[in-house]
Amino acid sequence: MAGTTTHKSDEVSESVDQWVRFCITGPNPAKDGEISREPGLVIACARTLLPLGNVAVFTNPVQSAADLEHKAKTADSFFAARDCSGVFFIADHLVESLRSAVAEVFARSSYAPDMTVMGMAANSLAAPVRPLPPMRYSRVTDPDLRRVVAELNMLAYGLPFEWARDWDERVNIWNCGAFGIVGYLDDRPAACAVTLPLDGRLYVALVATAQQFRRLGCAEAVIRRSLEDAGAATGLSRTVLHASPMGHSLYTRMGYHDTLPFTVYARPGQHA
Repeated sequence: MAGTTTHKSDEVSESVDQWVRFCITGPNPAKDGEISREPGLVIACARTLLPLGNVAVFTNPVQSAADLEHKAKTADSFFAARDCSGVFFIADHLVESLRSAVAEVFARSSYAPDMTVMGMAANSLAAPVRPLPPMRYSRVTDPDLRRVVAELNMLAYGLPFEWARDWDERVNIWNCGAFGIVGYLDDRPAACAVTLPLDGRLYVALVATAQQFRRLGCAEAVIRRSLEDAGAATGLSRTVLHASPMGHSLYTRMGYHDTLPFTVYARPGQHA
C-alpha cells in the first residue's frame, strides 16, 4: 500500500488537521448539524447529547489572552445558542505561550480540564505481540450495525445508553467513506473500530470494547481489520488517531508513536 511520509516536524499540524477533518465529517445537516469557521477556530456541532459530538478546536497558535478569551466565548456562545453541551479539544502547543492563563480563561465560562488525549501516528503497524482472538467480523453497512457501534461506545465509556440513538442519528461519518468493523465473540458484539480516509491518511476512531471482553485483544483485532479493509480499498497506509489514557498503551504496542498532547476542556459533570 502506498503511504504518506510525514516528517516529525509536520506531525503536529497533521494531528490537529486530522482531528478537525474528523470533527467536520460529523454534523448531519439533516439533523441541524452545523460547522462554523473563523480564523484559528473551528466549531463542529452535531447537536448530540454526547458533548464530544459538539467540539470547538483551535487551529492556530493563540496570540494573546484577549484572543484566547474571544475564542472561548465565541464557541461557548455558539453551543449555548443551540442549547447543547460542547467541549474544547485543544492542542497544548497552540496555547503554550499562555499556559498560565488558559485554565483561568476557561474557568470563567465554567470549563475545566477533563482529560488529556495523545495524538499518535504510524506509517505501518507492528506485528501483534500475542495471538489475537478468533473473532467473527461484520463490516458496518446497515443501520443496525451503526447502532451497535454507537451502543458499544456509550457502554464502554460509561455514558448514558440512551445517548446512542441520538448520536447515531446526528453524526454523518457513514456517508464519508467510513470503514467500520464490529467484532463478535460467542456471537455477541465484543468490540468495534472505524477507519476514515482523511486527506491521504487512515484515521482511526470510535474504538470500544464491551466490558466483559476486555483484555482479550478484541480492540486490537477490530482496529487491524478496519485498517486492512480501508487500506485495501484506498491504497493508504499511514494512520493517525487520538488516544485516550485507557487506549494509549495498546496503540504503542501496535506501533503508533506520540505526536502531541491535547487537553479536553469540559463543564464538570457533563462527561466529554
